[in-house]
Amino acid sequence: MIPYGIYVLTANGDEGLVAATVNWLTQTSFESPLIAVVLKHDCYSYASVDKNSNFTLNKRCKGQQGLAVGFFKPSTVEGNLVSGELFQEGFNGAPVLDNVPTHVEYKMAQIVELCDHYVVIGEMIYTNVSK
Repeated sequence: MIPYGIYVLTANGDEGLVAATVNWLTQTSFESPLIAVVLKHDCYSYASVDKNSNFTLNKRCKGQQGLAVGFFKPSTVEGNLVSGELFQEGFNGAPVLDNVPTHVEYKMAQIVELCDHYVVIGEMIYTNVSK
C-alpha cells in the first residue's frame, strides 16, 4: 500500500544524479505491484526516468519538511551528497537517500503523455518496507 504523501524521486540521468519532490502518486495494481507518478514535460527528472528506466521513491517522515523543500529546485551533487543529503546506490542503480525511513525502487513499465505531464507507470522491484 502506498500512503499519500510527499516523496523525493531519485534517478540517474545523462547529466548525473537527479532528485525532485513529487506528490502526484498512486498505486495502480497489486499484481504486479505498480504505481503511477506524474511528472511535468519539462521536469529534469522525467528525462532521466525515460532514458534509464529505473527510479526510486524516497518517503520522508514527519519532521522532514525541509527534505522535501530542498528538492523543489534542481539538485546539486557533491561527492556522496545530493542537495546536502547523503545517498547510496540502490539495487536498481538509482540513488537512495540515507536519511529517509523507507524507499521503494522501481523500473519504468510505461509512460503515458497527457497534456503538459507524463504519467510514469513503475513496477516495484525492491522495497525496504516489511509487510
